[in-house]
Amino acid sequence: MKVTRVAMWRIGTLFAFVSIVGSLAVSRPSALAENKFLDELMSPDLVAVLVIVLTITFASVANVHLSISRLVARATNRMAAERAASAARKELNSNAWTIFWAFLVALIALFVNGEFPRSEMVDALTTAVCMTVILLNGLVMHDIYRSIFLLVANEQAASQEQGETEYNADGTSP
Repeated sequence: MKVTRVAMWRIGTLFAFVSIVGSLAVSRPSALAENKFLDELMSPDLVAVLVIVLTITFASVANVHLSISRLVARATNRMAAERAASAARKELNSNAWTIFWAFLVALIALFVNGEFPRSEMVDALTTAVCMTVILLNGLVMHDIYRSIFLLVANEQAASQEQGETEYNADGTSP
């Protein structure tokens, strides 16, 4: 599996964040457990935000799959295009499943947090887990939307190669 420079930055960012927040949760749990903002974050509102992110992301993934299918249908060499599209679809599905599993991890952390309301260490660790889930969601959404912008650029290039005329929003040709 080839790891790109962008993927290395995401993995590095996630690793650094987990290291810092995990160390903070273990060495000074009061920093996370007694923070009013983080205390308010660890509520059913977090579930609502994560559900919205999950819904928007799945809708975006479906649209990207449709765009990939359109690009493959327009390709002159469909076999090569389908092989390239297969790798892109696999990566996209992996991102969607990552957000889904991160959502479940956040739910479990919130249940654990609610079960042990007086334990400072549990509160700090579950807060660290939910903060990591939020960062992971942001990184995955960045990857998906980066893919969308690359697909749009490829689709525009493909339509220009085929001689299709692009139109402005008002219906006039540029």
